[in-house]
Amino acid sequence: MKSIRVALLSAVLGVTWIPLQAQAQLGSLVVTMTSPGSGSSVSGTTTVSASVSIIGLLTVQSVQFQLDGNNLGGADTSSPYSISWNTTGASNGSHTLSAVATATLGLQFSSNPITVTVNNGPPPDTTPPSVSISSPGAGQTVSGTVTVSANASDNVGVTSVQFRLDGANLGAEDTAAPYAVSWNTTTVANGSHSLTATARDAAGNWSAWAYSSPITTSTYDDVNYAESSAWTRYSLNGTFGGTYIASKSAGSWITHTFTGTDVSWIAPKFFEMLLSSRTATLFDASLLRAGVRFWRASGAGQ
Repeated sequence: MKSIRVALLSAVLGVTWIPLQAQAQLGSLVVTMTSPGSGSSVSGTTTVSASVSIIGLLTVQSVQFQLDGNNLGGADTSSPYSISWNTTGASNGSHTLSAVATATLGLQFSSNPITVTVNNGPPPDTTPPSVSISSPGAGQTVSGTVTVSANASDNVGVTSVQFRLDGANLGAEDTAAPYAVSWNTTTVANGSHSLTATARDAAGNWSAWAYSSPITTSTYDDVNYAESSAWTRYSLNGTFGGTYIASKSAGSWITHTFTGTDVSWIAPKFFEMLLSSRTATLFDASLLRAGVRFWRASGAGQ
């Protein structure tokens, strides 16, 4: 009876020391870890919980969970006692969990520790690759079939590179370095075009689109070419005619040659320029193939 009076007096005076006999008469708390199970493997975010059984006159003020002997979060002051544990903050491997219940008058009671194994995989890859177009060069004029290539890199690894021409896919994704695609420029109109490329990694991250400066296409043919036909010119001064020959070697411009009676000059249809030579080296063979004739011959006196 004397011990109980001492315990009550300590409570009134705010004294935390309580005789052992008084503690025994007040009772105790039995703290038991309930989750996760001892010996289990955990990953990600998991719930750590404990139960508290009251024996005697004591009441529970709070339960503090501990990881490897250090406090895990704040104390839980209401039943059921639990805390959320983000296991990614701990190293992979074995760890101990326990709970400490604080009762009336500051008495504390601990659970038996349990052992768990943290087993988290590598963090998700959220970093996109980077890519840049290496060929054709910025602002370059291209013709025939050219190779479009790009450089790509990633913190883990590049899976593929997709090229685009004017916003539409140019071929299939290239899945192996060096990343390139063959482009037949004769399939598009002459003029300015946009080439872009994007890279993808194994996690499905896509890089931002890499843009080239506008590329100009020309249908100049790097092949040998020749065409011949007759020409006729009618005028008040009579009818004139002869032969017309267009020819070129690979890598050179086409040569237009007119022969016939009294041929004195050759000029474009859209302007007239007196030429001392019967041969001009100006226009592309593809224009001839399209049926376009920019040149005419005239007889003397016209």
